[in-house]
Amino acid sequence: MTISVATGLTIAAWHVPTVNSLSATRYGSALSVKVALVLVAIGLGGFNRFILHRRLRTPKHRHEDRSIVRAMFVPLPTPGFHSTSSACEVVQTFVRAVRIELVILVVVVLLSGVITSIPTAANAIDQDESTNEIVYESVTNNVTATLRVVPGQVGPNVFDIQLTQDGERVSADEPVTILLQQSEQDTSLPQMELNRTGHGMYSTVGMIPRNGTWELRVNTWINGTYVSDHHTINVSSTNSSTDQMDHTQHQQQPTGSDFTRFLRFGALGVAIAGTVAVGYETMGTIARRRDD
Repeated sequence: MTISVATGLTIAAWHVPTVNSLSATRYGSALSVKVALVLVAIGLGGFNRFILHRRLRTPKHRHEDRSIVRAMFVPLPTPGFHSTSSACEVVQTFVRAVRIELVILVVVVLLSGVITSIPTAANAIDQDESTNEIVYESVTNNVTATLRVVPGQVGPNVFDIQLTQDGERVSADEPVTILLQQSEQDTSLPQMELNRTGHGMYSTVGMIPRNGTWELRVNTWINGTYVSDHHTINVSSTNSSTDQMDHTQHQQQPTGSDFTRFLRFGALGVAIAGTVAVGYETMGTIARRRDD
């Protein structure tokens, strides 16, 4: 348990940069629930070890200790279980607490699977800060074309187009194409043909090689009418190779916020306290065996 808590705090210091990210991201929320459940499990374990187990170790109840494992799998009182009412209550409480602790640990394991399948809080925050979604809407011959470019930065981008007429989606007669040009650099990219993803909806992934102002032209035919929309988009360089390198280094190095430092010191404190507790319990076990 000590190792799990210490490593968990260390990993959290890497992936949760601020306190706000605990509630602002799915990763932080799932991690908060997991930590709360682990604390409850630790509390139950401490209650079992330092209160109930000590009661069972008293001379008049010591013989009841052998029935605990059997009692965990069958209702109490069990056949052949003879004890005073107080001892029986102690064993029953102990068994219930252990069962609850096992259920909590199973839920913690399931939450761990959820946490590993979603973006970390640091990644989610970076993605929110770096996304510059571009949305344009134009009307040509009573046809409304809604264009979305995500993330609207240098590198791979998703181009989505939705075609509507009189409030209802319409399909194009011919393929929907996009042409990107940058006049100031005398650059023209190959024409991109969008894939039909639904009625009146088209999408593709294309590369924008550099930042700056780009002229974007959408061409298609709808109900026998040629539709051509022109847009001017401004592309930032947040996702350039230099920034990607900085982003990678940011992910590889723990942040220096007060919250992350608190988590790292907490991990160190748990490791030290756990080591001391294990040594204390080991010495106590050796002493009890000598007394027996």
